[in-house]
Amino acid sequence: EAFAPLDHGINEMYLMHGTNIRASLSVGHNGVNLRAAGTHRGSHAGDGFYMSESITKADEYASDDRGEAGAYYDDVYSVVVLRVTMGKMNYTEHFDRAVAAASIGPAAEYDSLLCDRLKAVQTFR
Repeated sequence: EAFAPLDHGINEMYLMHGTNIRASLSVGHNGVNLRAAGTHRGSHAGDGFYMSESITKADEYASDDRGEAGAYYDDVYSVVVLRVTMGKMNYTEHFDRAVAAASIGPAAEYDSLLCDRLKAVQTFR
């Protein structure tokens, strides 16, 4: 039941993560590897696993494996749709490392950070 009703009491939602096909296949087989978070395209607001409600935003981070040894997946781009528990979210329109550091982590008040880029800068970019 991949699309069973979401539990809004724990802020469960479907979000998208743009990546390469090999990482997508790994997520499907092994789950999310948080040690790889931020290694593909950086980490604008600090360490973490970045996801989006917008397919167009997630698509900006999708890539193929062109140029890699044994590049079997040239011109194949990937976005993973994940069912995510956000827990207690800190909602902000100010996307930076200071907000992220104060928001999440073992000693923080929140479980996750939700930055509304559309409201902040009228675009997902």
